[in-house]
Amino acid sequence: MKKILFIIFILVGVHSVSKAQLSVTPHVAPAIPVGTFGLFSNPGLGYGLETTYAVNDNLRIGAAIDYYQFKAGIFGINLFGIKSTIMPLTGTVQYLFPGERIRPYVGLEAGTSIVSVNKIDINRNYFSMAPAVGVIYNINDRIDFFANAKYQTVFLKETIPIAEFNLRHNIHFIPVNFGVSFKLQ
Repeated sequence: MKKILFIIFILVGVHSVSKAQLSVTPHVAPAIPVGTFGLFSNPGLGYGLETTYAVNDNLRIGAAIDYYQFKAGIFGINLFGIKSTIMPLTGTVQYLFPGERIRPYVGLEAGTSIVSVNKIDINRNYFSMAPAVGVIYNINDRIDFFANAKYQTVFLKETIPIAEFNLRHNIHFIPVNFGVSFKLQ
């Protein structure tokens, strides 16, 4: 968390010197577990906050913090009351394609994810990465609407026991984010 705050303070400082564009973006995200994680986890819900700095018209860098919660289960039935939470703390880079009102983009996030499982004493940090594709719709000079999809991967270093399963593989899920960007100048 300290690293994320440090990045945000650096971005705000650079912004005040250069008078460039800084955006703050709260968002919500339904999240679909895939791979081995999808075998015993129901779809989850997440939310987060991202701040980006426009280096130029096509390149943005920033930081993001997200929080996702999944219930162990099959076909919407919760097994044993077990919930897992994943909280990625990442740096992000985005390339925006040219456009006026609608701008598609590709991006990459990388950092750490805190993985916790209730009823089991697990609360650990792992490296995570997420390529993203999205679109930004410019509403006015101060507000954008955005949507994106990421392929979030949390790289595990060991086996994690969840319910009757042992998670030996990396955690994969697809969050579909929707949010509003507020541009600060």
